[in-house]
Amino acid sequence: MTRGNHSAYNGAMAYAMGTPEIKAVSAVIRGGFLFRYGYPGSGWRGEVKRFENTFARFIGVRYAVATTSGTASLQTAMAALGIGLGDEVIVPAFTFMATPLAVLAVGAIPVIADVDDGLGLDPVDVARNITRRTRAIIPVHMMGLIANLGKLLPLARRRGLKVIEDCAQATGGRWRGRRCGSLGDAGAFSHNHYKTISAGEGGTVTLKSLAHFERAMIYQDAGAYFFDPRMRHFKKDGYFAGGNFRLSELLGAQLNAQMKRLPGFLSAMNGSKRRLTAALAHHPVCPPGPVHELAGDCGKALFLRVESRGFATRLADALERKGVGTHSWFRSLESDRHIYRNWWPIMNKRGHYDRRQDPYRTTPAGRAVRYSQDMAPRCLDLLGRTVAVNIDPSWSRARERAVLGIVDRTARSI
Repeated sequence: MTRGNHSAYNGAMAYAMGTPEIKAVSAVIRGGFLFRYGYPGSGWRGEVKRFENTFARFIGVRYAVATTSGTASLQTAMAALGIGLGDEVIVPAFTFMATPLAVLAVGAIPVIADVDDGLGLDPVDVARNITRRTRAIIPVHMMGLIANLGKLLPLARRRGLKVIEDCAQATGGRWRGRRCGSLGDAGAFSHNHYKTISAGEGGTVTLKSLAHFERAMIYQDAGAYFFDPRMRHFKKDGYFAGGNFRLSELLGAQLNAQMKRLPGFLSAMNGSKRRLTAALAHHPVCPPGPVHELAGDCGKALFLRVESRGFATRLADALERKGVGTHSWFRSLESDRHIYRNWWPIMNKRGHYDRRQDPYRTTPAGRAVRYSQDMAPRCLDLLGRTVAVNIDPSWSRARERAVLGIVDRTARSI
């Protein structure tokens, strides 16, 4: 698979897809029943239900709810936890714009905190940004890097805050042996074309509590009460107006096939990253940046931390010319939607097309919050000096050694 050209999607496209996925989707089409709910004998195969059960067991939680996207999963997670109008939710300055947009979608206000040296939500800046309106924090495990949950989780517990793990780019990652998405109050995953397992689109919410599960089911599917047998005993007075983020059986089948590949992806990429990290640990020019949890890292990329933005430019260009796929932010600090200052609807406080429904205009938190282009200086500095070398699960040891040699020689010679 071709990577490169400094695309926002480098190193993140579907790693493997073929006969198993084709067979799984074909079986659904032959059965003629594509809706996620059905009954045996109708052609319904129960692919989404099977995926939810498999995913919940894999992550280590009681409940998983499949949705149409990672953004829908974030919204559903917040609704499940009761986060809503005028609440404040702290998000990192380095994440895809979907994270703060999902906060706005439930009527809450995203508060932007800087990142730490590991490019995750900075616990110190989180503490600085907590107010009486703060209800939750969203640690984001960007590009498979695990946020510093060792400090963020205790901080949230002390301050009575909910924790929603944004695992969109870290399906299968671990913190101290536990899967990401099982450590906070909820997890939100994405399965679009650029994620570890892919169905083109899709997402999953992971939850521990029955009450949170029931609320998530209603929020993501107003018809769940009628369609899903698990909801038959739900109290009718708890029913509210939900939406429709239902996943189809086609995508469920695709994800079931991808789940069988996932352990292999994770083992291969994490192994490559650990070996490359050890080899470059004391490199005088391009050492790897700090990683909070290397053992549980998804291994999607090796993050090199260099001395200047200009050097990052030259290094990434040279590596690309030599066939090593990279991702870097030096050219896209002004445009990449993974960087806070390019979240135009957020920075301009345009929370809804209808001013009457815009939480920036209708809530005290929205009117009070202030954003500025320089509010997260560490994020801008670190991203400007970081070059990510993309890792592929198909790499052989020989390919690892070749990449290592190219990185070493190139960094020393430019």
